[in-house]
Amino acid sequence: MQYKVNNFTTKELKEKIINLKIELQKILGNWFYLKNVIYPQLEYKYNQIFGDLEKELEQKKEILKNLKQQIFKIKPIYNNNSEEEDTYRIDLFNKIENSFNSTKFDNFELNINYEISYIYRTITKKIHPDTNPDPELYHNFWHNVQDAYKAKNIHKLRLFHKLICFEDYIELVTARNKNRAFIETISELEKSIEIEKKKITKLMMQEPFIFQNQLDNEEWIEKRKSQINMKIEEINKKIDQLKYSNFDYSSN
Repeated sequence: MQYKVNNFTTKELKEKIINLKIELQKILGNWFYLKNVIYPQLEYKYNQIFGDLEKELEQKKEILKNLKQQIFKIKPIYNNNSEEEDTYRIDLFNKIENSFNSTKFDNFELNINYEISYIYRTITKKIHPDTNPDPELYHNFWHNVQDAYKAKNIHKLRLFHKLICFEDYIELVTARNKNRAFIETISELEKSIEIEKKKITKLMMQEPFIFQNQLDNEEWIEKRKSQINMKIEEINKKIDQLKYSNFDYSSN
């Protein structure tokens, strides 16, 4: 929605910004909740049901891969799987974030790292209990900001900076330009809200979120087990074929 300065009072613009900030805060909070609460719960529930089958499937894949390496002299690729599940979770969320957060300035790593540190210090100074007596500000943002900082997610940190420190910025703007600043902020907030909603929509189409409404469905569970078993059988056939063909070749 496009706003014109002359069509709205300063009070109306401020109210619009407040409502948009609340909406954006909820969306960012939802992203954090999906990443750090819902995902682990779904992963645990899925593994309780399909964990043994999935483990067997991965073992069969590993056997097939090793067999191919032995027969066709393929150079082995070593992977550290000790943190595989958590790495998948991080990669999933980062992949979605990055698909929406492309910017021509991202190659300037030193500048980005400086901005990350600067924004993080500014935000934490604003919301830390030692410097701000408002416990709600800490409760609403602290863990979310820490999560974005650990992931070096400059785009999320910019959003939090916009939400938390906007009043500091607006104080620097002259009275004559305040409404223009409000208009620009409304436009930026609306764009950010649209992008963050799209991220969550895309996230909900990925595993394990696509299973969220099926993990109590016995019919779906049995169908899923059957599909995994079929994959295991297919790999077993490939293993047997390779073993047989290699034996045949060796005997000649």
